[in-house]
Amino acid sequence: MVSNHGRRQVDGVVPVAYALPRIRRALGRDAEIFADTGIRTGGDVFRALALGANAVGLGRPIQWAAAAGGEDGITKMIERITDELAHTMNSAGVSRIADIDESFLVEGQGPSAVLSGVHGIAA
Repeated sequence: MVSNHGRRQVDGVVPVAYALPRIRRALGRDAEIFADTGIRTGGDVFRALALGANAVGLGRPIQWAAAAGGEDGITKMIERITDELAHTMNSAGVSRIADIDESFLVEGQGPSAVLSGVHGIAA
């Protein structure tokens, strides 16, 4: 589990998005890595997978959805994130989650830069 809970209270903590690729390289392809920080949208899920996570946690969004709408709110939030992930995958030309990898990242642009449309060609 890769998480930096408390980052907002501690200056200088490395963001999970910067740590994920290093952790993936250190542990290898066979390790199961779960990212649990900063996942708010389907695009965030796509980025976490491209950066090396196998799965993500949705702690805070689940709490917000539960507070705002109970079980129905949670269901709607999960549907929204799922739809956003499908849209991001479609925009990137990906049909399977298993095909999301580091080749979708734009080198030198930080962890938030993901290629869209033309896979494998850096901007």
